[in-house]
Amino acid sequence: ELADGSGVLLDLQGHQVLSLNPSACLLTRQLFHNNVQAGAAAMELMANFDVSENEAHTDTEQFIQDTYARLFS
Repeated sequence: ELADGSGVLLDLQGHQVLSLNPSACLLTRQLFHNNVQAGAAAMELMANFDVSENEAHTDTEQFIQDTYARLFS
């Protein structure tokens, strides 16, 4: 994670670098480092960004699907 809140996710096996915006960094930290469930990560997204509960849950699920597809396809 970089000072401005953005970051990168490195996939050493697949030789990929994914750029992350601040909300993606938060979700990465919550889901992969803190091992929280998607619902709890969505609530953290709501607490830190101006998004509705529905949008936070939708964005979290989409982030999980997109990240999985990019790293494991």
